[in-house]
Amino acid sequence: MSTNRIRLLGVMSLGLTAGLMASGAASAPSSASRQATDSTQARIAYMHNPRAKQRGLWELYVMNADGSGKTRLARNVVTADFHDWSPDGRTIVYMGPRSDGGVSDIYVVSVDASGQRRLARDAGFPAWSPDGRKVAFVKSVRRPRFSEIYVMNADGSGQRRLTRDLAPDGFPAWSPDGRRIAFNSARDGNWEIYVMNADGSEQRNLTRNAAFDGFLSPTWSPDGQKIAFGSDRDGNSEIYLMNADGSGLQNLTQMPRLNHSHAWSPDGRKIAFLDGCCLVAKLYVVNADGSGLRLLSEARPSQDRLEWSPDGRKIAFGGHSEIYVINADGSGLRRLTRTPTANYGPAWSPRQTG
Repeated sequence: MSTNRIRLLGVMSLGLTAGLMASGAASAPSSASRQATDSTQARIAYMHNPRAKQRGLWELYVMNADGSGKTRLARNVVTADFHDWSPDGRTIVYMGPRSDGGVSDIYVVSVDASGQRRLARDAGFPAWSPDGRKVAFVKSVRRPRFSEIYVMNADGSGQRRLTRDLAPDGFPAWSPDGRRIAFNSARDGNWEIYVMNADGSEQRNLTRNAAFDGFLSPTWSPDGQKIAFGSDRDGNSEIYLMNADGSGLQNLTQMPRLNHSHAWSPDGRKIAFLDGCCLVAKLYVVNADGSGLRLLSEARPSQDRLEWSPDGRKIAFGGHSEIYVINADGSGLRRLTRTPTANYGPAWSPRQTG
């Protein structure tokens, strides 16, 4: 069983997420809908663990695209991933500690480290809507104890439950136009990719396959026409594409090792992904039609988040517990962090901030 599958099985009921919280997850909110800007002006949020052997003590930082100006925004973050910039680039939502000993609450903080506040209790995996007015998230439902998808206003008010079924649902992903939400669900007996309207109506199973189709968060193409997801239907974990209605299924990667942590380029023409596991992973890029596979880096990428800069010129990724950036053509590899402990989860700001 892949590491990503183990993580997902723990994710979908928030009471079972201890393994995920320690190291982050393979895929997180996509930057596909963010506004383009010069990558030299954008900033990168990431997680730093100040203690090498103690889990669950991540700290949220931001830095400039060249690695300068590192600023700590929050302490005691419970996962190294699933932090998300607001579309205006002024705040970051993340998973923080609960006062009653539960798994996580959802918090938001400004990029100047001010205004930290709790938005939702017993909840996690937040994702901003493209217009910045709402946040989709996963919340534990105790009787029975499964996780369901909710939505709330950006200030935490108006929390509304969107899914209601006797199985775990998770990893909500907004379509670029904000009208639909793709998500993972096990309601049909195995993990599948579903889509629903933003108000929770018209929930549909898009994948309908006996294979495991839920080890990655689904990600929308920037034009909203396609969805990328992970599946082991061909015998190992691969990245697949389908049309937004579930038709036109395509195995994008077709490689012998575990493929994970994928990200669309801002123009929707390419997908970057990691091939392999842990210290032997490699960073590749491929055209969205499956052609033009190219190795970009063997700098020991980890099972970590990777993201294109908003202008599409660079890719940020985690490698051997440090944050790197590389040009989209594979040149200019640069290490941005240098610490004796772990750094994970790089996430580009949608535009110049500060």
